[in-house]
Amino acid sequence: MLSVSILGNGPSIKFYRKKNSFNDLIIGTNNIFYLKHFNLIKQENNYYTAYDERFFKKGFENWIHHLERFKGKIFFPASWKNKKELKNLKKINYSLPKHNYNLVRDYLKMFSSTDDLKSSVVINNAIPLALSLKAKLINLYGCEFRYKLDKDSKLTDSSYFYKKKNIGFDHTRSTEKIWTSIQLQQLRKIKSFLGKHNIILRDMTINGTLKFI
Repeated sequence: MLSVSILGNGPSIKFYRKKNSFNDLIIGTNNIFYLKHFNLIKQENNYYTAYDERFFKKGFENWIHHLERFKGKIFFPASWKNKKELKNLKKINYSLPKHNYNLVRDYLKMFSSTDDLKSSVVINNAIPLALSLKAKLINLYGCEFRYKLDKDSKLTDSSYFYKKKNIGFDHTRSTEKIWTSIQLQQLRKIKSFLGKHNIILRDMTINGTLKFI
């Protein structure tokens, strides 16, 4: 049974120490390159995805550098195909693998969202990628789905696993609350949807908020 581990950017991902294997693929998201372990395990069997336009704001030159060095497979939204910042990167895929085409199509129709500050890379990109890789078990690591902002809506040590400044972060405490609620509601529905197709969605996040999975 093929399992796929999705690595979020929550604080607990710093404890992730597993390795990939033939039956366990790994999908890293967003700023996962700051996680040293992700860069040490066999990258040829790893995947990476992101979808937020904020990655192209000033200050993300380091992100492009990591993309250039990454030896695994990269999947970005089709809308990014003509991004000038990516024109020199030849190994990017702008469409998902064609496996489970109908399942992925139905999933995206039901759960994909382009609403700013209301969607997430895990739901929008990583899970459909896992499905297109024919995963039967999807493990979520570092997916706290809470930023734990301070009273001034500033990021804290409990927001991400890394301490580097997130230039593109635009949430306030009120939008964070809405975002968290939407993600949890969607994941409950996704778990039920995948269950009907004999696909298991499992929360492996330490002290996460997905215990209903």
